[in-house]
Amino acid sequence: LGGRSRSAMVVQTWTVVGEGIVSAEELDAVFAQLLDSPGWSEFKTKTTRRMCDQYTFDGVRDRRPPPHLRFLHALVGRLVDRLQADHPGDAVVPMQCFLCLYEDGDDSCPSHAHDCRQLTLSFGGGRTLLVEGRPIRMGHGDVVVLDGERHGVPAERG
Repeated sequence: LGGRSRSAMVVQTWTVVGEGIVSAEELDAVFAQLLDSPGWSEFKTKTTRRMCDQYTFDGVRDRRPPPHLRFLHALVGRLVDRLQADHPGDAVVPMQCFLCLYEDGDDSCPSHAHDCRQLTLSFGGGRTLLVEGRPIRMGHGDVVVLDGERHGVPAERG
């Protein structure tokens, strides 16, 4: 992680409604469309399970999502614009939109890291995102921007 210590971790957090990126009604509508989307497929590892869908940008910032996710295009564009405004010295080039659906408290994502900046937007009920071992409670409309930090979503049974 480029020599960064755990105590020097820089994680940005904000909400899409609070920042004026979408209204609460728009956020709810996108969430409902995500739940109804036909693109979900089960993703399993030895220890975790969740539903996933995705699309790639292939280096094209305004690439339109596949037909079943077209409703995300405007929101993703606004999120990329916000990220670019926060990092004016870096060209923000989206690589992938990876969607995870945690259907219940048993669904989870193992701790992992990426060699790129990542924006995570939460929809629906609250879940804990562990970032470098520190819990961040994510709720509907919350955003976390990571830059190489290890992160995962532990199971929340009970």
